[in-house]
Amino acid sequence: MDRQQAALIMFYYANRWFSLWITIVSTLVVFASAVFAVVSVERLSPSTVALAVSTILAIMQEVALMMTKLGYLQTQLVDAERLKQYLSLPLEKDVQSQRDLKEWPQNGRIEFQNVNMRYREGMDLVLKNLTFAIDGGQKVGIVGRTGAGKSSLALALLRMVEISKSDFNQADVEGTDGFIKIDDVDIASVDLATLRERLSIIPQEAFMFTGTLRENLNPFSKATDQELWSALEKVGLKSLVKEMDGGLDATVTEAGDNFSVGQKQLVCLTRAILRNSKVIILDEATASVDNDTDALIQETLKTEFGDCTVVTIAHRVNTIMSYDKIIVMDAGRVVEIGAPGDLLADSTSHFFGLVHNSGQQ
Repeated sequence: MDRQQAALIMFYYANRWFSLWITIVSTLVVFASAVFAVVSVERLSPSTVALAVSTILAIMQEVALMMTKLGYLQTQLVDAERLKQYLSLPLEKDVQSQRDLKEWPQNGRIEFQNVNMRYREGMDLVLKNLTFAIDGGQKVGIVGRTGAGKSSLALALLRMVEISKSDFNQADVEGTDGFIKIDDVDIASVDLATLRERLSIIPQEAFMFTGTLRENLNPFSKATDQELWSALEKVGLKSLVKEMDGGLDATVTEAGDNFSVGQKQLVCLTRAILRNSKVIILDEATASVDNDTDALIQETLKTEFGDCTVVTIAHRVNTIMSYDKIIVMDAGRVVEIGAPGDLLADSTSHFFGLVHNSGQQ
């Protein structure tokens, strides 16, 4: 919003500056006409001079209006150009599922095999030959330094970015095409709508749409009011929503600005409860919330998603110490996999270094 307003006020400044110069030029033209009339007073009648000055004033006003409109037209043409750019963007590659996926996934087992990924052709790989498996129902933490590829892994799992074919010219990447499977189903063979409907993600920056709270929680009207209230109670938002004007139909302003960061994260968690997904992805979801909200989210994960596969991209290492497995990433690769206690007990492990360098105990 601030960037948009900054650009808009600069446009208004430029428009006023342009109008000022048009006024100055108009004044100079009228002044020159008046001087010419004075010099040529013997050859020109008063009526001719008055007609000339009034005509010049009218013409300059029209010119100023035309130039102002031309500036607005150029601005609108930029909008049209941006729309054309959006319309020309390549569409996501989708497929038609060839099998019955009504009950998929049932266990939530995730398998990465030789997965490579780059954001665009010609760019370097951000994921390099990832190979690991997560059993159904396991709670797994993904850790690593900034740029290690943690969030890219989540994007690959949701097929926000398609995994790449193996690059045989890169010596550090094995020449075998990879895949990602959930319950032995290659996600590349699943249509995007089904895949993203069956997985739930809670991002670091939770987003809420303008409308009502009910529309944000239940956009497809699949849950009853009783289920909505039950889910809100589980995340500790029931009392807050009851106090709001309208309850479930309370107004949500643009981007959910009338909710705090922690409350928006809890709304996202409520969505995940209502979706009843077998695979939950948390992309540094607790990095921007206070310790109390963090503790509430962790407790809800234990109680409401006990039989679900939870993949947590962790910012606070202490939040994943009770997990079943830790995957440590570095430069797009998996460098360590193991139980958090075992990795922390090894002073030579990457995980040990991450914990102690972060100052978390």
